[in-house]
Amino acid sequence: MLHILNKSIKDFFSLKILLITFVPAILGLLLWGSVIYYYGQELYNWTLGLMPEWLMSVKFLGNILNIVLALIVYTLLGLWLVLMILLTNVFFSIFYTPLIVSFVRKKDFPHIPQSGFGTLGECLGEFFKNLCIFVPLFILSFLLYFIPLLGSTLGFIALLVLGYLFFKSNMFYDIGSSCMDKVQFENLNQTYRLKNHSYALLAYLPSFVPFLNFFLMPLQMLIITHYFFTHIHIKMK
Repeated sequence: MLHILNKSIKDFFSLKILLITFVPAILGLLLWGSVIYYYGQELYNWTLGLMPEWLMSVKFLGNILNIVLALIVYTLLGLWLVLMILLTNVFFSIFYTPLIVSFVRKKDFPHIPQSGFGTLGECLGEFFKNLCIFVPLFILSFLLYFIPLLGSTLGFIALLVLGYLFFKSNMFYDIGSSCMDKVQFENLNQTYRLKNHSYALLAYLPSFVPFLNFFLMPLQMLIITHYFFTHIHIKMK
């Protein structure tokens, strides 16, 4: 795993990958920077309105309650922003996945023949299908915050898990459909589930690096691409 991470980091700082990184990162910064600038206060007030009435009615805690409420609200807003950045990063990545896959193949795995089974339309279809599944689940996760005491913890964990599953599902399909045939992809998903999750989690973690998460999507993709090509390489021996 460390070998793949090291190779991915080195590839990330190559000129071609940095150029690929620039455009979607700037688009993401402009989009979410504008949302925060123009609607930050409204989002704060809206999130504050989600707080359960039992918590808002506890007056005797005074300043302590205000601090706790502020922490909860800003945690929710921060997590919401991370998930929205992740969503836009995953969407933008659909359009440059073939460039990442081609770069890794030519640089490190030239002996592996070009393969694939997905088209741009199919990848977009997979993205929107997953979106339709996960959006209702995200809403249900937010509702957990209304449960006294443990609700905020359960909601936070649920949102993290759902974000991860959305990320893994889309990234594995987009990258896998660009570097292997459908039989290889299905075999990988069915046979190496624990290993798949370990690399998907490794790639998911940079999503939580503040500000830099706008720029790190190609690194996340490189980790999964190297993992896939390494798997194919071993199977070819």
